[in-house]
Amino acid sequence: MWHEVSSPGFGDDSKTRIPVQGRPWVTTPQEDRYLTLTARRNRTMSARQMSSELATASGVRVSRQTVYRRLRAGGLCVRRPAVCDQLTPIHIRNRLQWSRQHQHWTLEERAVYTRVQIQFDQ
Repeated sequence: MWHEVSSPGFGDDSKTRIPVQGRPWVTTPQEDRYLTLTARRNRTMSARQMSSELATASGVRVSRQTVYRRLRAGGLCVRRPAVCDQLTPIHIRNRLQWSRQHQHWTLEERAVYTRVQIQFDQ
């Protein structure tokens, strides 16, 4: 296993890996850079998608958690896809109808509606 340390006299950006005890890393520094560049280019890509992208590009299979760790070490984080229920056509029609009925509300009317809605939610 390798540990990254800053090289003295070479600036803050240069880092080298020194051998340490433990399990060896699956990815090389080049593959770590590839993950970082992929994350910066494709902001909407999930960790699982990046894992399969790395496997396609370099042949190295890594877990989703490894991608998280490598990006965290590079100062990035991975997008977590939100799980949402899809709106049915009936829901879409009802929401559109409601918004058309209330499009001319004043700010006071909206404030009253919001207060009433909050009271019912509690």
